[in-house]
Amino acid sequence: MMADADGQAVNEPSRELELVANGEADGLRAWHARACPTTLKLRSHHPDDRALAVGCSNGRIYVYSDYLDPNNWNHQALVPGYDLCPARSPRATGEVLLGHGTWLYASTELDAHGDHWVINTSKRNGKGKGRLCGGHGRPVTDSGDTMALTDDRERLALFTRSRDAKHVLRLYDIKNTNFDAVTTVTLERFPRRSEIALEVTCAKFSPDGCFIAIGRNNNSFHLYNTRMWKEPIHRFQHNISANAQKNRSIGAPNYGVTHFEWVVPPRGGGLGFVSGGGDSCVYLWDMCNAHSARPELLAEMQHGVATFSIGDRQNGEKRLVV
Repeated sequence: MMADADGQAVNEPSRELELVANGEADGLRAWHARACPTTLKLRSHHPDDRALAVGCSNGRIYVYSDYLDPNNWNHQALVPGYDLCPARSPRATGEVLLGHGTWLYASTELDAHGDHWVINTSKRNGKGKGRLCGGHGRPVTDSGDTMALTDDRERLALFTRSRDAKHVLRLYDIKNTNFDAVTTVTLERFPRRSEIALEVTCAKFSPDGCFIAIGRNNNSFHLYNTRMWKEPIHRFQHNISANAQKNRSIGAPNYGVTHFEWVVPPRGGGLGFVSGGGDSCVYLWDMCNAHSARPELLAEMQHGVATFSIGDRQNGEKRLVV
């Protein structure tokens, strides 16, 4: 048995997996997770703040205040935990985001129902939890797809899907702790697919917060201007490569566009972004020529792209790790 941050006794799941952290001085260290992790998020925007949030398949979140602290490598350590859904009806944690200070945002997903929370981890006994609402104080209950924060962590976007496959984006003014949606946008419907459920796979605000790229699991993504939400300003399609065709022929699922990064193109000229997806390709797109120019193919893998990282060549980092 263990006690959570709200003072409630909870049973620890029997399954344990190891998490690994790379300490600069001590190399790789590992500690145990108490349930199957479904999402991991680091707060890396400040070098002295090494928080790690681990979302699990049982709808529970664990928050490590310092993931490089050797005490956290001991699986017996009491790590603060938060329940996102009732224990009698667990739903997998779909997304966890770390905001300013002690704020955390989390969402669950299961068919047509989800739980969407804002949590102030500095408060205990349940006083730091509140639901994200869709208007007039009514909690959002549709299944969660994904979430996104602006770089200044002042606005939050929540993406959900309903039982009738309607996908909705809700925008929150979290700078002023307003957890009732200030903007609600119904996204364009997906073409029908039978092999997997239709969903928004990922989303990323531009550095200035003026645009948001929204990945979809039909191998496309849409770009919105956050000052006028009527419709996408661009609709992009990942090309289906020969490798992706081969994977589809043997029944491998294609999870669509899976990851974005906003960048300044090497030739200059404005903002661009890099996308990767289930077609096994990573592309660089130029915003200035988005309507006409073809993207630059940065990498093509043998299998679908799960995620990637872009490095700074001037600091001796690899240009791209897939």
